[in-house]
Amino acid sequence: MNILRKEAQPFSTQVIVDDAPAFGWVPQTISFVHRRSQAAAIGFAVCVGLGLGYVLLAPPTYTAETDLMIDIRRTDMLSQQHENQDAQTLNAELESQVEILRSEGLARQVVERLNLTKDPLFDRSGFSVTGWIHSQLSALMPRNGASAAVDDQQAAAEQFMKMTSVRRLGLTYVIEIGVKSPTADLSSRLANGLVDAYIVAQLNAKETTTKEASLWLQDRLSELRDQATAADSVVERYKTEKGIVETDKGLMNEQQLAELNSELVTARNRSADTKSKLDRITAIMHGDVLDATVTEGLSNTVINGLRQKYLEDSQQEAEWSAKFGPDHAAVLKIRAEMSTIQKSIRNELGRIAQSYQSDYDVARADELSVQSRMSELLGLTAKTNGDRVALRSLQSSAETYRSVYENFLRRYTQAVQDQSFPVSEARVITAATPPLRKSWPQSNLVLGGAGLLGIGLGFLVAFVRETLDRGIRTTAQLRMVTGLNCIGMLPGLGRGRRSRGARGRQPSTADANSRILSSRPDILRHVLTQPSSKFSEGIRALSLRICRGHQRAMPLNLIGCVSAHHGEGTSTVAANLAQSLAKSGNRTLLVDWAANSGSLSQSLAPYAKQGFLDLLAGSAKLSDLVWTDPDTGLHFLPMGSRTSRAITSMLNGSQAQDFRTELLRHYEYVVFDVPALSPVNEIHAAAQLLDAFVLVVAWGRADPDTTLGALTDAELDDRRFLGAVFNGVDFKSMKSYPGSRADRQIAALT
Repeated sequence: MNILRKEAQPFSTQVIVDDAPAFGWVPQTISFVHRRSQAAAIGFAVCVGLGLGYVLLAPPTYTAETDLMIDIRRTDMLSQQHENQDAQTLNAELESQVEILRSEGLARQVVERLNLTKDPLFDRSGFSVTGWIHSQLSALMPRNGASAAVDDQQAAAEQFMKMTSVRRLGLTYVIEIGVKSPTADLSSRLANGLVDAYIVAQLNAKETTTKEASLWLQDRLSELRDQATAADSVVERYKTEKGIVETDKGLMNEQQLAELNSELVTARNRSADTKSKLDRITAIMHGDVLDATVTEGLSNTVINGLRQKYLEDSQQEAEWSAKFGPDHAAVLKIRAEMSTIQKSIRNELGRIAQSYQSDYDVARADELSVQSRMSELLGLTAKTNGDRVALRSLQSSAETYRSVYENFLRRYTQAVQDQSFPVSEARVITAATPPLRKSWPQSNLVLGGAGLLGIGLGFLVAFVRETLDRGIRTTAQLRMVTGLNCIGMLPGLGRGRRSRGARGRQPSTADANSRILSSRPDILRHVLTQPSSKFSEGIRALSLRICRGHQRAMPLNLIGCVSAHHGEGTSTVAANLAQSLAKSGNRTLLVDWAANSGSLSQSLAPYAKQGFLDLLAGSAKLSDLVWTDPDTGLHFLPMGSRTSRAITSMLNGSQAQDFRTELLRHYEYVVFDVPALSPVNEIHAAAQLLDAFVLVVAWGRADPDTTLGALTDAELDDRRFLGAVFNGVDFKSMKSYPGSRADRQIAALT
């Protein structure tokens, strides 16, 4: 058959539709939440209950916080040199301070300063079962006083470290310190104690470091001072040996050389000046002395008087020559006087020339003397310059020692100042105060978290159950798995459930002799004892469907109730269906074909010795084998002897047709309780005899894969099935599954 080959869906909530809506997951999700809300509610209630118990029983915890500022720039207040540090170095320093605050050494100092080993309140704050067991075991071991004190201090330090939290606030220089304890006062006292111990430890460390540095610098200064003094002594001794004399303006040789150079220039200028005067007056003496002008001549009264007399005589000679003639005695006499005047002027100029010659000789001698002394000094300076090369090396070494000594002297002075004025980088921004309310447990947070955890846990359990739940619950799933339409929905009757009213007849030997059916198992007669129940209405709808099919000339006389596996309620459905048909006035026979179980025979006719198997074997007649229900007239054919041959070997070919003809001659409807689809040979034998099958499917318990596998292995034509009936339906739970509205409509119609 074609439809039975379809694959089963893995989840019970999947609906078979051709075109899924855009938001089809919304109703599916709502349905899932609705049907699994009980698991979520249980998880929520359990977790909230546990959270409430924790809130009520957990000891309270108070957290005191203090903010500490690490200002590295405060230590540069007295420093003469400020170092520029990059951001990475500053971050490393701040993280180092955080680790110091978390260190065990600082915790020991706090324990010692606050005497926490003797504080009973602090001792109770660290109570734990494991710690108590450890303390009891430690008490059994012998310890001396010193080791016991060390162990107690170690335990107190570890406990204090567990109570303390230290963290840096972002990228700032602020460090937040928090301490948790059972009381508010103890929390604030421990937080402030940790800050005080940290600041004191920083100051002590700085003071110790400064003292050690001062002592080292003092020793080093003595060494450097001796080295600088020795280097200066070597320089001075070398100057003395080499005759190097230095003044404020430099070396003596250089100063003398500069002075001689100035004297030489002056001497040369004086010599050149006197030489030019001598040359001038010598040229005048060889020429016209009357028109010659020299500096000394202009200022000489003798020469000026003679020149004036000569000019007067020259004028008179010109007048007399013009008056008396050039050869007159008076003219000649005056000419002789003029010649005498020229000679006197020349003699006076000669005397001046001698004076110039004397000045020139003196100037020349001075020039030569200065030049000679300068040559001697140049030679001495050249020798001194060679000695100065080694002198500069000695002076450089001395200056180096002196610079190092001065640098260390400044450092020593700074160290002494730091020692006299210690300052810490840390300062308290906000001191810890006793908190007004407990930090843990926070009722709202714990209960809210417990509620969320409960909801999450409940939905996790619900999801796991939903994933593992592979039962068939909707008509769409039933149609997908079996390829059959749902023709009825029967509610669950409960195992061992009894109907109200009469308890029914107990099977007896008299009933066995007269072959009267037992009415004790009420579940097989529910359609009679509870005619207004949903189960009875569903059975009547199914019987009505069979009757209508028979009236439309459809061969629905022999009906078999079958299931994919045992335990799906086939016997209950078959018995109640037969009772419904018989109560409607139809001649009806109920046949127990479930050879593996025989539940109908054991319940309705426990004393029956022969039955259906004996009839097929030909060892008895039908009229001698049927049992009768006195209330409805229903006939029942039990299973019969267990030693008979297999039914498949009896119903083959013409035997099945003969048996069918015989049944239809006596009854209008024959309802068979057919065994499960496996083994296959049983269902094939039934297919030769029956007109149609009604597939009974246990609602929510039938597995899609096994059901499809059983139908596929049976290889029956789907037209042989009248339809499928859901048995054991929980109508209340069915509302929470997709497609439940259509299923309820089917249930209403049935």
